[in-house]
Amino acid sequence: MTQLAKGGAIVEKNSTVPALAHLHIRAESGQRWLYVDATDLEVSVSWAIEATVQSSGAVAVQADAFKRVLAGAGKGEIYLHVSEPGELSITCPNGAKTTLRGLPAKDFPTLPTVDADNTRGAASLPAESFYPAVERTLPAVSSEESRFQLPGALFDPPAGEDSSGLIVSTDGHRLHSHPCAFERCADGKTRTLPDPFLVPRKALSWLSKLPAKVRPERLYLAVSDHHFRLTAPRFTLVSRILEGSFPDYERVIKTGQTSKSSGKTYRRLELELEPAALGQAVQAVIPAVGDHARAVRANLNGAIELTAIHPDLGEATATCPVLKSNGVETELGLNPDYLLAMAKAAGEEPFTLHAWSPNDQVVAHTASGGRFVLMPIRL
Repeated sequence: MTQLAKGGAIVEKNSTVPALAHLHIRAESGQRWLYVDATDLEVSVSWAIEATVQSSGAVAVQADAFKRVLAGAGKGEIYLHVSEPGELSITCPNGAKTTLRGLPAKDFPTLPTVDADNTRGAASLPAESFYPAVERTLPAVSSEESRFQLPGALFDPPAGEDSSGLIVSTDGHRLHSHPCAFERCADGKTRTLPDPFLVPRKALSWLSKLPAKVRPERLYLAVSDHHFRLTAPRFTLVSRILEGSFPDYERVIKTGQTSKSSGKTYRRLELELEPAALGQAVQAVIPAVGDHARAVRANLNGAIELTAIHPDLGEATATCPVLKSNGVETELGLNPDYLLAMAKAAGEEPFTLHAWSPNDQVVAHTASGGRFVLMPIRL
């Protein structure tokens, strides 16, 4: 029953268009599905729920009000009835009866589509690589609307016959990248993989919040000139493709054994560590980090020693042990929130961390192909 409000995460609550604060609920007689649609005109979701449909009907109701009714409905089946145009009667398992006044179904926006005729690329996305890639890159997606080319992640399918592509995100201060399989579809008409395209943050966020028990084993991707569609047995997501250029991420990720900075040559530091240990050390010093200057001093010397000092909040230090070290030392400033997000995104995989001078980026690699880049902060 709680699946009925699943599309509510897409709803634009503060929109000047009243219909965008609504869910479109529809069913046709003779079918066994109830459909719930939600849109903010950029991302649209249609969710299918098994139902016994006695007669056809459609209505648009406020998402927040509908969610509150479901929250107090209790366990069991609920009964929905469109009593008047724009009016939905709800009978809950606990006997409660509610009538919500919304909008006639005709006032709900028409959802965009991606049809076979306008598809310029398609792929099959196995869940075992797709969802980890989405979850590990979402933290680095920019939330700054002014940087229009960055508030989304790059879906970068492979160019050759290989099925291994990437999902990449950056907000200009950090970069997260993770492999994702883009397999060619069996249908010969749509065997062409799409070119790289930008996916909005809201679409990624909705996908990442799907509970594991309702995640499909495979999603099917279709891309047109301005939209893409992800199809699964229980839902269809259609989203506008973000316009703009994504940075050439391969060129900005630092490599090499040495780096020159301020007239000095620095050797590359290499550490292997557990993400959980790094996360615990970061959380220990965050209470002494101010709201405006989000930085900690990281002393990399065979371990990772983190220090945060604030004139009002106090001082905190913590040490993260490492599994391996090449003996090179360096010290630099890093954003603790980005460090913590990187540790969480790495999951349970030990990762190798590379650093050079205090002015160079920090680069981390996981065995499964994940990459994380953090820009330093001048202390």
